[in-house]
Amino acid sequence: ETYRFSPSRFPSRLAIIYPSKSQYYPFVYPSSEIRSVAVRIRMKRLGRKNRPFYRLCAIDQRSPRDGRVLEELGHYDPKCKETDARAILKGERIDHWLSVGAQPSDNAKILIKKYGTNGTHLAAQEQALARLGRNVKKNPVAAS
Repeated sequence: ETYRFSPSRFPSRLAIIYPSKSQYYPFVYPSSEIRSVAVRIRMKRLGRKNRPFYRLCAIDQRSPRDGRVLEELGHYDPKCKETDARAILKGERIDHWLSVGAQPSDNAKILIKKYGTNGTHLAAQEQALARLGRNVKKNPVAAS
């Protein structure tokens, strides 16, 4: 039972028992039995002023934008001159996080659709990376 402050019954404020927040707001403060960790795939901003650089990360939903990450899944450089070479993603790890229920943000969803495992711009990305002189895949080749 919950009691409100009544000077006649409780001379000290220390003896007051207030209702919990979950009794007032049951949908905002769920019980601990229902609560689970929600993972989002979103971008973490790095770089400096007027020179942004983003990392695509799997992050707990309650963490701040640049907070602690669970795993880094790629990067995105919006200042790169070649449009299709801006995003480099780890497709297998992104597929893993999506399979266990991670929800991508709006911008991350666009990048995954273009440059993910079955992306629509993968051929253009390989050509753009070749023009820039970067390695497309990091598969070690056995020396003969």
